[in-house]
Amino acid sequence: MNYDSGAWYNGSWKRGERHGLGKFHSADGNWYNGSWKDGKVHGHGEYHWADGTFYSGGFNNNKFHGNGVRTWTDGRKYAGAWENHEMHGDGILTSASGETRRGHWVKASRFRVRLIVV
Repeated sequence: MNYDSGAWYNGSWKRGERHGLGKFHSADGNWYNGSWKDGKVHGHGEYHWADGTFYSGGFNNNKFHGNGVRTWTDGRKYAGAWENHEMHGDGILTSASGETRRGHWVKASRFRVRLIVV
């Protein structure tokens, strides 16, 4: 389906809502490919921002949820648990310089973290 805004969606529908597997591409260049439920991003998928930032993993109600990996354009990377669109639970954060921190995050704040030297 093509939208007046320039966005488009190609995938499954249920009762007029995106539902099942599908790909949505927004007019600003962001795109999502994965599972939908009742018109919302839900389940496993990949979200790509136009600037090159990328997330692959779980979604719930249009938000990062469960296990996933987000990579920023500056080289930072977080692999671990997400809840309500925030790093929440066990994960590994790698800085742009390559410094790696493994720990437990609570609502995106480091709770217990240790530096890993390799």
